[in-house]
Amino acid sequence: MCISGGEPTIYAEGLLELIKTIKTLDVQVPFKIKLDTNGLCPDVLEQVLTGEFAVDYVAMDIKAPFDKYGEVIKADIGRKVKESMEIVNKYEDITLECRTTYCPKLLTEEDLFTIVDEVECDLYTIQQFRNRCVLDESLAEAEEPNPHDMEDIAKRIKEAYPNQDINVKTAEFGQKSI
Repeated sequence: MCISGGEPTIYAEGLLELIKTIKTLDVQVPFKIKLDTNGLCPDVLEQVLTGEFAVDYVAMDIKAPFDKYGEVIKADIGRKVKESMEIVNKYEDITLECRTTYCPKLLTEEDLFTIVDEVECDLYTIQQFRNRCVLDESLAEAEEPNPHDMEDIAKRIKEAYPNQDINVKTAEFGQKSI
């Protein structure tokens, strides 16, 4: 079961209640829960990782190198995202996937290398930016990255960070492990 959003951690009370409800369902095989988050609310994240009703998997969007959040997304929350990542990493039994949507208008290849250097996660995924439905209208005409170029970038990252599991996710080819 995946809890996604918007950003589910901004609804702390409802999120905690939803997780508890799912975890206490009377089913033969208990549900595993994945939480998609942007890391904005580290205090709430801490709550959903503890106790008998903890989530099992966290997929955290890493929008930019931590010191470039303000420039890239116009909200300087990089330190909160880093804190959230550090909180998840305290729990060895919870999988952490960090993922970055690669939009060449916003990020460079070098930025992706910086992100991989800054994160500590079980899996790092580079996702293809798609300009079909965007909240920021300035990105409506932004060029979508070529999936072959993305795979090449991922291979170079894997060479530089051989111990990091790397995936590439594109519309054309789906998800691929590098």
